[in-house]
Amino acid sequence: MLNHPVLAACGGKEGGLATDTFLTNPRRCSFDPATIQCTRGDAPNCLTASELHTVKAYYDGPRNPRTGALIYPGWALGSELGWSGRQGTTTPSFEGIYTWVFGLNYDPRTFDFDHDMATVDAVLAPSVNFLSTDLSRFVTHGGKLLMYHGTADPIVATQDTINYYERIISEQRSTLDAVQSFARLFPVPGMGHCSGGNGPNAFDALSPLVEWVEHGNAPEQIIATKYVNNNASLGVQMARRICAYLKQPHYLGTGDANTAANYVCFDDGRNRVAAELPPREYLAPLVINASAPDVLNLRTEGGKVTVVLTVANGSDTFNQWVPSDVMAEGAVAVSSSLSADGSTYVAHFNRKDLHGFVGGNPDGENVDLMITGVLQHNGIKSLFATSATVKVTR
Repeated sequence: MLNHPVLAACGGKEGGLATDTFLTNPRRCSFDPATIQCTRGDAPNCLTASELHTVKAYYDGPRNPRTGALIYPGWALGSELGWSGRQGTTTPSFEGIYTWVFGLNYDPRTFDFDHDMATVDAVLAPSVNFLSTDLSRFVTHGGKLLMYHGTADPIVATQDTINYYERIISEQRSTLDAVQSFARLFPVPGMGHCSGGNGPNAFDALSPLVEWVEHGNAPEQIIATKYVNNNASLGVQMARRICAYLKQPHYLGTGDANTAANYVCFDDGRNRVAAELPPREYLAPLVINASAPDVLNLRTEGGKVTVVLTVANGSDTFNQWVPSDVMAEGAVAVSSSLSADGSTYVAHFNRKDLHGFVGGNPDGENVDLMITGVLQHNGIKSLFATSATVKVTR
């Protein structure tokens, strides 16, 4: 019921066609669900007061009830058809996350988005909320990142991925052009969670990535297909271009609107829509980087190997998240030290304890030395893992 008035209010006003059964760029549209609130009791074509409250909460996203701070972006207009999977049950999605933190006797109906959210982040943030925008190590190795996200995703909010992409630009003091040299985001109009949905949702993202990595041809667009009832055996319903952010598909005005050739990727200057970001404690409170000697000499057994852990700019420090039980590939650190400002933690390992480390690559080639440990934050223990690039000689 809710999706129809959303399309009626937004269709053709957000960059797509008025006849589309999905939204191309829902961030360019506004819709007030109060316009369909019931005035004379419950009915199938309107929202009761409690339903309206729930709908507004979905669009807005969860917030800390004490501070009003946004914890996670709200779900997009046009994603409503997928909301039913989270209705009619007292069991939260991905329940294992909460039982991991609170135990098997946890009652989700008592969850406090202030104190309990802080507990979840204290336990899981170092490993789950690893949202560092520093991709320099990846770029140095020639990496190319192709991301795509359905604009009608009812599980992972589309805005969350857009926020991350925009944070790469802002936090690394970069530009869209510079970031697009190694990372490109393709919003997929009308696609649900990874697939499905009313929009074109079948496409090949691997071939453009291979072409980019191996031949240097960065993808500007990808052709996506919508099959009848999302079933390839029933034939093609439409095809459309999906475009590298900030561009979006624009109908040329003539020809079959169901044919991709009649669209171009275009940015009319209105596609970048400002969005509220969650505070840093809900994004990536602690981002740990690791470094070790470029060459890890395991030809001898004597001496020590030093691993340096540092926190990223803007991150919390090791004074707030106190490390212990630090290991390198299972070898336990024999000594450690912490800088006064908490930005650097240095761990020393007996070289002989690392002799079992192989890394999977021949001598002299880069491998990742895995560093793990325990963190103590506000009286709560959590685990962390990071890695340092080394060349092993034997």
